[in-house]
Amino acid sequence: MTQTVGCARTEPRKLFSRSSRGWLATGIAVIATLTFTAADAVAQDTQDPPDLTWSYLTDGGMVPYIYGAGAALLSFFAFEPRDPPLWFSADEGGQPANGDTFPNHSVAATGIAAWLTVGLVPAPARWYHVKGFAQSWLMTGLLTRGPQVLFGRHRPDYNLDGDIADQRASFPSGHSSQNTAHVVYLGLYLRRHVFNRWRGSSALPWWELLSYSALAGLNVWDSYTRVVDNRHHLSDVLVGTALGATMATTFFLWQDRRYQRARTPLMAQPGERRVLILPNPATNGLTLVAAW
Repeated sequence: MTQTVGCARTEPRKLFSRSSRGWLATGIAVIATLTFTAADAVAQDTQDPPDLTWSYLTDGGMVPYIYGAGAALLSFFAFEPRDPPLWFSADEGGQPANGDTFPNHSVAATGIAAWLTVGLVPAPARWYHVKGFAQSWLMTGLLTRGPQVLFGRHRPDYNLDGDIADQRASFPSGHSSQNTAHVVYLGLYLRRHVFNRWRGSSALPWWELLSYSALAGLNVWDSYTRVVDNRHHLSDVLVGTALGATMATTFFLWQDRRYQRARTPLMAQPGERRVLILPNPATNGLTLVAAW
């Protein structure tokens, strides 16, 4: 009597499936279009921050959130996810393997394209957000890989064939966390520093809504395929999405705050309170300015 354990893969994995190639090309095309049109819109604005110096490589959270996070992330990949799982059932798995519609290469390509969009568009805040995007990317990766190693949850298509260690890295979804971090950061950057040049008095013109919808659609499709391909449980995707959105929003707001402080000398530095009395020609009097 022969007993078969799990469900073996019957087809070799391709670098890009047909569906994945189409969606990847769509995502890159959307981001590339945004890059060139945005560059044209802000070409007249050359007020970049002061000349970059070597301090750019150490300030603004570079040490803990890029060098430190990058080193920690690499160290986590030296460890395999635990076995048996922590807090999750060891009986999960055994579902058929339905391919890999949106492989790792697609997520990496989307992230690189989004990062280049932030860096190549000549907006004044770009150098702050090139750094912020990288911080969001690495911290999202760190806070994704850490729980994967800690919990060791089985993927839905877990079986005894193939890369067993990878099949114990289901929670949370790295695709969902990383891709969400990419599109959320890019969307916030476009909203605050690029599309504001075009929208005029309209709060949200149709073309801007369409741009955000395209980015969101790409992200939703990625998460959806991870579930239907039996690569992740629904809870993996939901937690990964929340993690990526939180990291992107946090680092965007922080770097944007740093940019605003550098742009406005009257603003106080962190922990500093400042009160100024300035002449006001409009009233032939004085103006009291307080900053903190």
